[in-house]
Amino acid sequence: MKRSTGKSGGLKSKLISPIDSGNGEHRKITQFVDNARKQVEQELREKEEESHISHVHTYSDLRIQAFLLSIPSLQFPLEILLKTKLVYLSHRFDDSVDQPRILQTVQEVIAYKDDPKQLLHLFGNVGKYIASGIETCPFPEAVYLGFQRIAYGSMFINTGIERDLEAFLEEYKRISFNGLDRDVQSSLETISPLSYALTSKTVQEIWFGCETAYNRTLAELWTLLFTPGVLFHDIDEEKEAGELYYSHEYTPPIRDINKMIEIAEAFLPNYEDSRIKQRHHQLQCFIKAFRPVLPDSTYRAYENLEQQLQKRV
Repeated sequence: MKRSTGKSGGLKSKLISPIDSGNGEHRKITQFVDNARKQVEQELREKEEESHISHVHTYSDLRIQAFLLSIPSLQFPLEILLKTKLVYLSHRFDDSVDQPRILQTVQEVIAYKDDPKQLLHLFGNVGKYIASGIETCPFPEAVYLGFQRIAYGSMFINTGIERDLEAFLEEYKRISFNGLDRDVQSSLETISPLSYALTSKTVQEIWFGCETAYNRTLAELWTLLFTPGVLFHDIDEEKEAGELYYSHEYTPPIRDINKMIEIAEAFLPNYEDSRIKQRHHQLQCFIKAFRPVLPDSTYRAYENLEQQLQKRV
């Protein structure tokens, strides 16, 4: 698999751009998104590191992802810059931990699974660069948790021993459930551990940790909400690249995938959110962007959720 480059590296964009060039707010967000990408690439080159971002996503799709994740920060330009940098760097980190040849052995990832700060330093200048960005966030511990969960995703992929996989899945639940409201935890227990582990690809605490207020459970509900779309985006490319642990032995049941959206729909009304208007628009743009890759039942689940959020705007 070729790496993503500015010319897409042989990969094909699968998302529909939700960016309306005639919308002044959209133009404002994309300006910051594009500036942040240039900044990340320049700073990686200054550290004598490859400036590529992702092995499996085109820059076009990454730009859309950064745009989507920045919508709630429309009134906060510095948040947009920070969120966008973390979009690109989380993909860079994800590729690194999913491809353990970059380290001496996946055992190094496992050794630091409970210390995300030290884990990042295993990746030399890139890891230190990511850590320095995290430390500028209003809630750095939330962002570190997100990167820790990404690292667990690597362990799901690279362990060949069933008992180790089961242990990692239980530990992943432990760290992910920590701080969540109990009723949400109980609902998450109805999703199979392997399916729930897919949330290691979405970890919204990274971007919620960039905002002025942080609620652990609210961030997790949006993690659940985004997981189905991210799963179906470039699923074949991620299988080929070896970045999906279930590629040969396990396919997540569609009922588990749709249940994530249903849980978000059930609990989101319980939480105050000063940015609900922006997040509703974020969801609308997300559905538009990911529609080409969504199964019909998943698309309908998203539509139901969007209609519910519309009532709160």
